[in-house]
Amino acid sequence: MTKKYWAVGKKIAGIRKDGSRFMVDTVKQAKKQLGLKSKEISTKKVAKSNPEPKKRRKNMAGRRNKTKKKRQFTISLSLGGALLAGFADPVRIAVVEKNPFHAAQLVAARYCGLDMRSGRAYWNIYELGIGVGSLIAGALVHKFVGGAPLNVNRMLGQAGVPVIRI
Repeated sequence: MTKKYWAVGKKIAGIRKDGSRFMVDTVKQAKKQLGLKSKEISTKKVAKSNPEPKKRRKNMAGRRNKTKKKRQFTISLSLGGALLAGFADPVRIAVVEKNPFHAAQLVAARYCGLDMRSGRAYWNIYELGIGVGSLIAGALVHKFVGGAPLNVNRMLGQAGVPVIRI
């Protein structure tokens, strides 16, 4: 059996038994025009006479990367707080007491373990604990709280907090 009607855009076109042509909106109307029973009518889709070229699908991974934002400047509170703990007294000594040499001695003792007067190692556990110890503690907080196990920094970024990270 040959096809008696076909789809043309959103309409259905066909040829009657007497050879005249028709165009209707639905398949039911086409069946009425042809006078066929429902079993005789083929419902397969026929290719358009002038098919448009198919568009290629883009890679799904490429679509995801388009929404990626640029990296922004952020300040780590844990590392900044650790630095402030080591520099608080030297800054106070330099500004209030107006003794920058003593402030520099204190910074060298806290972060390098040096005595600036003698040029030798000054391994005072208390001073190193305030400087290097607080810096190590801040780095560990930044790594484990802001990073992989808890991902607080990712949550802050997704919440739209602009500059501050842990």
